[in-house]
Amino acid sequence: MERIIIERIGPINRVELALRRVNVFIGPQGSGKSTVAKLVSFCQWVEKDCVRRQSIHHLGGPYVHEQLIRYHNIEGYLSDKSCFDYEGEALHLHYENGEMRAEKKEGFYSKGISKNAYIPAERNIISVPGIFSTKMPFSYLTDFIDDWQRVRDKYRNGEKVELLDLHQSYRYDVGLGKDMVVSDGGEREFELSQVSSGLQSVVPLCVMIDYLTDWVYSHNEDRSSEERRLIREAALVRLLANQEGIEDVREKLELNPEGKEAFIRLSNAYEHLAEEDISNLNKEAIEELNKVKEREETLTRPGMSNLVIEEPELNLFPTTQVSLVYYLLKKINHGRDMMVITTHSPYILYALNNCMLAWLASQTDAELVTQISEIPEGSRVDPGNVAVWELREGEIYADSEIQDNRGLIRDNYFDRVMKGVMVEFRNLMNFV
Repeated sequence: MERIIIERIGPINRVELALRRVNVFIGPQGSGKSTVAKLVSFCQWVEKDCVRRQSIHHLGGPYVHEQLIRYHNIEGYLSDKSCFDYEGEALHLHYENGEMRAEKKEGFYSKGISKNAYIPAERNIISVPGIFSTKMPFSYLTDFIDDWQRVRDKYRNGEKVELLDLHQSYRYDVGLGKDMVVSDGGEREFELSQVSSGLQSVVPLCVMIDYLTDWVYSHNEDRSSEERRLIREAALVRLLANQEGIEDVREKLELNPEGKEAFIRLSNAYEHLAEEDISNLNKEAIEELNKVKEREETLTRPGMSNLVIEEPELNLFPTTQVSLVYYLLKKINHGRDMMVITTHSPYILYALNNCMLAWLASQTDAELVTQISEIPEGSRVDPGNVAVWELREGEIYADSEIQDNRGLIRDNYFDRVMKGVMVEFRNLMNFV
């Protein structure tokens, strides 16, 4: 699993985290939840970008400013005392004194590509009329708007996405170029801009999650000729690294113009070879072509999804928040994907705790759990795959001890959340 240490960035003083399959950050406004989520998302993106290129040579100079500071709109968050350290399966990243260093790990030349997404709290921006023609500065919001236009087009052929248990679904009307919410049975439908704020938040979340956990694993993405060329080159780099033991192939080529030209010619030759009638090729050529194709596959089709979701509870009634947690846990592949959630809502934790309890109980009697519980089997989650942290004033709240030795959220945490409200209630009841 991945590990990250963050020090003196924005509201964060210091946090050290070992990430699991499901990670939840809860805490008041300004405690640093979003900062942690943005750093995790950035590091996961860097790892994916380097694996996709099979190179770390491009990480210098303005990379951190463009892809982290500007992209996540955190100007002023980093100082000369800021640092972070991230260790993934393929890369070890370290940022300090304004510079980021990357070190390839043993799995760099074998790790599959990931599908990464940062789903912001402001996701209902896509329902604002005219937003797709509005010029905005480069950021995670403009990237999300662009992603939305690309993703919704995947559902242009009448496919619908069910919206939790709300008896409504989403469809994209390609003729009108509009996002539509359809009532159960299809007798009524409305433009997304006309429905409630809760639905405006749920629609992009459910559609993006469906795309990231289902569509990308059952369909082939359309790729430009330039993307295919880059994948072919990366596959050749991976072949040279694995079979010939040649390290830093891409870096050496980028520093050597003649070598780069030769490498591009080799890439084009393989592309031409792939287009030939395979019956015309000799055995050795077929074997070489298959080796490259195998490596292309690992760099083309995602092996996992990394999902960072800000405030999934936005504008939702408590019971709908619970349904949303069940939905998210059912959609992700618990042996493949990673999910990071930031939240203010104890209902998110109540629902997550129920899913962990259901998993534990099902280890004893799965059939009985199915009879007495409405939690779908796919939503039950091993507590060992879940990490919950409470952030306060830029640090993990040391006294919270949210999870017990089984991984369940402690009763005393929920008691503490409700204590102030109940004390006030009892005091006022003395006068009624």
